[in-house]
Amino acid sequence: MIFGTRKTELPDAQSALPGRADRPFAVGTTHRVLGTPIETPLDAGVVPDGFEATVVGLGCFWGEEKTFWEVPGVWSTSVGYAGGITPKAGYGRITTAISPLGEYYYAEEPHQQYLAKNPFGYCPLHATGVSYA
Repeated sequence: MIFGTRKTELPDAQSALPGRADRPFAVGTTHRVLGTPIETPLDAGVVPDGFEATVVGLGCFWGEEKTFWEVPGVWSTSVGYAGGITPKAGYGRITTAISPLGEYYYAEEPHQQYLAKNPFGYCPLHATGVSYA
């Protein structure tokens, strides 16, 4: 319901889009801006000593990914989907809602470092060149 009073609800397992056993798309291997790996399994020891991994839930992930890769000391960034019940979700298989973090699925390769690939791509935070305080 657009502009209604009913809150968005996640679908249950019976009404959710079907998931996939394997990811049918590439993510990419090397961060286009930072030169580090894009996929960094949180428990595989890929993150170097002195760094920590975090997952941040945001709406427009292209702009926020750029915000994070510009912060000094950030080792790598990637975008993806979390909090739903559809395994291996992709851009066309997501529902926006707030829910507890579950599995984290990487977004397709075109979405990784999108604004580095498309400097004039849509982003309310970075594309206009307007500064704000």
